[in-house]
Amino acid sequence: MDIVGRFGAHVRKLRRGRGWTQEELAMKAGLTAKFVGQMERGEAAASLRTMEQMANALVLPLHELLQLEEAKSGTDVPGFALSEGELEQVRAALGYLQRVIPTNGNGGEEERNAKLD
Repeated sequence: MDIVGRFGAHVRKLRRGRGWTQEELAMKAGLTAKFVGQMERGEAAASLRTMEQMANALVLPLHELLQLEEAKSGTDVPGFALSEGELEQVRAALGYLQRVIPTNGNGGEEERNAKLD
């Protein structure tokens, strides 16, 4: 399964863990249920903006939404096995997101203003 499919499977796990339907997640995130279903099946890739909407709906910081579980040694965890290269890409993306997206809820305004000064 590619990274799009793994991300969709991860979102499905988070959604089901909350006892939500695809329609409920879609409504909370401002998306269509059709798109949520396609994304969970790996048929559609979510943009960074869409990922942020889903993270907000799931009440998670974006970097936590992107923390896909790693396969446990000796077992196959469907939807979460990453190659070493993919894992490195995810780690790099998470590091970047943690630097530019604050967890204090100000939408990154302080960081953007600091870069402009």
